[in-house]
Amino acid sequence: MTARYQYGSFRISKRAKGPAVWEFRWIQYGKPKPMLVGTVEKLPNQVDAERALEAFRSRINATNPQSKFHSLTVGGLIDRFMKEYSPRHHRKNTRISYQGAFDKHVRPRWGNELVENVKTMAVQDWLDE
Repeated sequence: MTARYQYGSFRISKRAKGPAVWEFRWIQYGKPKPMLVGTVEKLPNQVDAERALEAFRSRINATNPQSKFHSLTVGGLIDRFMKEYSPRHHRKNTRISYQGAFDKHVRPRWGNELVENVKTMAVQDWLDE
């Protein structure tokens, strides 16, 4: 049986104290798993909530053969790098510097671009500016 690509589902959960939160639900080993994404104040619509979870969604589908048909944005790649790779391989000050450079320079220009659409010459021209 071929595994299906997991898109998961989003819903807004109200809280007794504090603002409502986005909840992401997916299936793992046949059981539903929930995960809190963020507050509705920080992520006002579902598109923002999906972007916040793009790196996580790519991780839960990493072994899925259908994942090659689903694109990842540069912003999702940055999120995955900062959550999974950087904590194990960089000191705290280096991580802070990387996060600042990504947030100030890279994410505003390239964050919504699909990784496969980023061309080396375009990046080189951007760096030369």
